[in-house]
Amino acid sequence: MIKALFWKDYRIFRDVFAGGLVLIAASFGMAFLILVMNGELSWATLLGGGASLTRFAAILVGALFGGYAFAFEREERSDLFLAVLPIPRRKQLQTKLILAVSALALYWLISMAILVVALGFMGVSAEGIWLSLRSMLDFMAATLLVFGIAWAVSASARSPLTAAFAGIMALFPVCIAQAIATGLLDLEPFYFFSAPTLAGMALVGIGGVFLGNYHFLRNRYGSAWMGRFRSWRRGRVRATGRPAFANGTPLMALVWKDFRLIKAPVLLGVVVVLLPHGWTLAGFLQGDFVVSPGACLLSIALCTLVFPFWAGQLMGTERATRAVEFLDVLPIAKGAARTSKFLVLLFGPVVLSLLDVALLLYANNRGGVVPFDGQLTWAQWQEPAEVITGMALSNGALVALGVAWLLAARGDRTLMAIVLGVLASPVMVVVWASLSTWSSELGNSHLTPRNFVLIFDLAVVLVVLAFVGAGTIIGSRRKTC
Repeated sequence: MIKALFWKDYRIFRDVFAGGLVLIAASFGMAFLILVMNGELSWATLLGGGASLTRFAAILVGALFGGYAFAFEREERSDLFLAVLPIPRRKQLQTKLILAVSALALYWLISMAILVVALGFMGVSAEGIWLSLRSMLDFMAATLLVFGIAWAVSASARSPLTAAFAGIMALFPVCIAQAIATGLLDLEPFYFFSAPTLAGMALVGIGGVFLGNYHFLRNRYGSAWMGRFRSWRRGRVRATGRPAFANGTPLMALVWKDFRLIKAPVLLGVVVVLLPHGWTLAGFLQGDFVVSPGACLLSIALCTLVFPFWAGQLMGTERATRAVEFLDVLPIAKGAARTSKFLVLLFGPVVLSLLDVALLLYANNRGGVVPFDGQLTWAQWQEPAEVITGMALSNGALVALGVAWLLAARGDRTLMAIVLGVLASPVMVVVWASLSTWSSELGNSHLTPRNFVLIFDLAVVLVVLAFVGAGTIIGSRRKTC
């Protein structure tokens, strides 16, 4: 029985294992690109840089392990089947904990071992190695925090990605408190968390694990989930009127249906994207409206993570919840179903991207630096660096959305589609940098910086529309039964 449970939980965490391997490869690939650009490439620097970058990926992997623990079975409706089998809940819990904790511990041990060996070959002193390990300890505490929160949320959530997202969101209060303690109160060191902060993060993470375990053991037959499902079904009937319509399902009912599928991720994503503008809003309320270019850049960078998450959730959740089987028997026109997805998912990302770029242009043109307008020349191209970087990231965020949308529609692995969508964003940034460098060296009088931006943005819009259109058509043609 234990062997069967381990195999079942391995299939649950299979996408997380694959996503972790992709993130590890991406970390070493990014280290390779950075070292090649700086002319410092060697085996020692490549291993050390890649192992150092894996600590950022570890936070995401920890959140995914916690989020997939219970919510994946609930999303597939297999939790009710397991509840009536003669399998003790404690044994089910033990296999999940052993797999998740062992994978995270192995991840960190291998990363730290590679880092120590690489630093030794680079000739770094013992004090420098200790500082690197001390920095790793901060990320280990952050990983434990997001893992525990995601584990606790997964015990009652319907979507594993939503639970993982909630775990990552738990880091924001810690980072804000760290910034206040460092910059305003001068209570903590700038580079590291203090010992009480590390202990608090670890205790909250462990407490989240215990809370999730208690909730899992207490709700044996999934009664809480069935009650929520019935409430959701009654709300759907009230929102749409009737389960079927004689003249076809109205477009607004389909829009409402698609919005409800990703309501929680959309609301959380909007909060995350707008969170860096908190200082701007505070200044506006006090009568001092000053837009920070750094806040705009951070907000756009967060879009590269949030947009593909939305796309994967919309295309994957409908299939995972078997809503497609219900929709197939309704008189719904294919064009209406595709239009509703366009309206739900494209409206928010386009508005947020335009808002961030507009605020960034406003901050740049008001800041006394070279304005980004029609008079900008290729000789001044690098001077408004924040605007150039922000435009590249905004294009990358939209391409990430399109890639995640298409891949989530083609297959059943939503997590892999989201990871590949996120990785498509830096690829688009590299394409932007390469084409802009080539255009500046070309020196064509007709291809001004403004014309280059307009042409590139138009090409990106066409590519994203092609990805989204293809993904929507493929998703509408797929049958689950």
